[in-house]
Amino acid sequence: MADSQNSPTREQCLYMAKVAELAERYNETMNYMNKLVRASVYPTSELTSEERRLLSTAYYRVISMHRSAWRKMRSLEQNNDGNTNDDLVLVQEYRARIEADISEICDGILKLLDETLIPSASSSESKVFYFITKGDHERYLAEIKGDDERREAAEKAMQSYQTAEQIALADLPPKHPRRLGVALNFAVFHSEILKACESGCSKARLAYAAAHSDETQLPEELQEESAAIMQRLRNNITFWDAQRTLEDYAVHI
Repeated sequence: MADSQNSPTREQCLYMAKVAELAERYNETMNYMNKLVRASVYPTSELTSEERRLLSTAYYRVISMHRSAWRKMRSLEQNNDGNTNDDLVLVQEYRARIEADISEICDGILKLLDETLIPSASSSESKVFYFITKGDHERYLAEIKGDDERREAAEKAMQSYQTAEQIALADLPPKHPRRLGVALNFAVFHSEILKACESGCSKARLAYAAAHSDETQLPEELQEESAAIMQRLRNNITFWDAQRTLEDYAVHI
């Protein structure tokens, strides 16, 4: 009989992931979900919607802290008022450490997706979910990389989002949270990575309009999530429209 401490069951991993999430120890949530995936999913099973949510939330929380730290270091470098060259070198070295952490986290989830989660996915909803997640983490890599590595990460993110979009448009109704999620994150990618704000805004606007006129009756558990993503799309559209107005104004001054 296996030692439960060395080989926790799927149920034990799930329970402890939820406990760690409740304690806001997201690194541990991430680790428990990694164990769950590697031990019990491919090729005999796939994640439930609850397990997907836990995995996604854990990685999002962990990577968000690192992305925030990276942005602060970049700001400190660019606004180097009153700091010595030695100070700047220290900040650059610290940023490099953060970049290494971001790369490690992203590489971990991308490997999990490519080797286990995507091959195990059978439903369109789960496939879209995983390709969105893949695109997101390739986008996070593009944020921190330079030149050729940035271009490579951006191209991979584009491919992942396009795959998610193709499946979503073919198989999911416009109001479905996964289809809306593709539109939201793909639009952000266009705006922030490709610097194509107009293209991103157009993509978001089309998705919002389609969902707004969609009469599909979603299951109750999806309705709240759908409404929340629609609101985020609306907020982003408003923000991008305002940005374009400011840019047009600046051009004509």
